[in-house]
Amino acid sequence: MTVGDIIGGGFRLIRERIGAVAVWAGLYLVMNVAVVLALRPIMAGTLAAQAAGAAPDPALMMAGMSQMFGLYLLLMIGLLVLYTAALRAAVRPAESGFAYLRLGMDEVRMVLVALVLSVGFFLLYVLLALVIGVIGGVVAVAARAAAVPVFVLLGLIVFAVLIFFYVRFSLAFALTMQRGKIMIGESWNLTKGRFWTLFGAYFVVGLIVTVVSVVVLAITQGSYIAEMAQGGFRPEAVQAAQRHQMEQQFGAITVLTILGWVLGAVLMTLWITLAAGVAGAAATGLREDDFADIAAVYE
Repeated sequence: MTVGDIIGGGFRLIRERIGAVAVWAGLYLVMNVAVVLALRPIMAGTLAAQAAGAAPDPALMMAGMSQMFGLYLLLMIGLLVLYTAALRAAVRPAESGFAYLRLGMDEVRMVLVALVLSVGFFLLYVLLALVIGVIGGVVAVAARAAAVPVFVLLGLIVFAVLIFFYVRFSLAFALTMQRGKIMIGESWNLTKGRFWTLFGAYFVVGLIVTVVSVVVLAITQGSYIAEMAQGGFRPEAVQAAQRHQMEQQFGAITVLTILGWVLGAVLMTLWITLAAGVAGAAATGLREDDFADIAAVYE
């Protein structure tokens, strides 16, 4: 299994299931627009208070934040359903149906895997942060001049550790879909000795999506970025640009607004499909490699 094989799985999924990909993009567009429209009354009050220079009402802010959290939680669940459909298309292509979409035990297992991994990575991050705090504190007391470079080095180490664990558990969703049961530990076993192959594939795919994201941002938020640049990226200039961007996003619906929604849906669907195709190809290919190695022992 090579980096090219894994990356090819992502683009193969787009090429071979283009109809399903179009449906996923349309569904994400509908979900995202529904969330944005539901947020408009909340953001309208916030923008009006800012324009009048009035102090925000804490009770209204808390109520608005609760509504925003609920809406974005629903959007995240919708994204997980779309990702599950993409994984199903990648590892169980015979179960087509309507764009591989379901609402069943596969989706429940995906939610459980997401919860377990989220909690695990949060606890890992907290542990690493505590270790950095202790080491950084000791260095700051013993050698104050070395505190900044040591903190930078420790930050890079934490980032590397998180990336390592992410790669090692990255096939948990694909394996769970493939086997029909939660397979978090199997991802750790299957990726042993394959870190750099997987990391290389993820890096290339991430770079591709980043380039597309920059193009989309330049088209839809070019004025926002230009305004910050003209203000020298000073805090007050950034705040003013953010306020103008919110007024544009939650104000009158223009052609640029609709274009932003459509391009955002295309970008998110590209990311979902590539991620699912890459994970599906990696999970399938690495398992076949393992079986080939086992068979070679008995030849």
